[in-house]
Amino acid sequence: MVYFFPLSLLQTISCEKCRGPTHKCWSDDCKMRSCASERNVAYCFECPDFICDILDKFANNGHDHHKRTVENMKKMKEYGVKKWISFQKEPQFCP
Repeated sequence: MVYFFPLSLLQTISCEKCRGPTHKCWSDDCKMRSCASERNVAYCFECPDFICDILDKFANNGHDHHKRTVENMKKMKEYGVKKWISFQKEPQFCP
């Protein structure tokens, strides 16, 4: 699925990742953000249901960086966040 956004919206959005202010999100009804908040987890991989249907659909929606996001969460779960960060040669963000 491909989404098209009006240029005026794109110019006002400033993605600050999943922990940024909700008014700057691409979607004010982000299922992952809502779920993590309801389950009181900072990262999806901290949830006992990791990897759930929500993440599976996200990872397989045709956007390569979404798949990488879920793969990175798997590694964060395996190594821990601090150690995973130490492996990164440069920061990686959604395009």
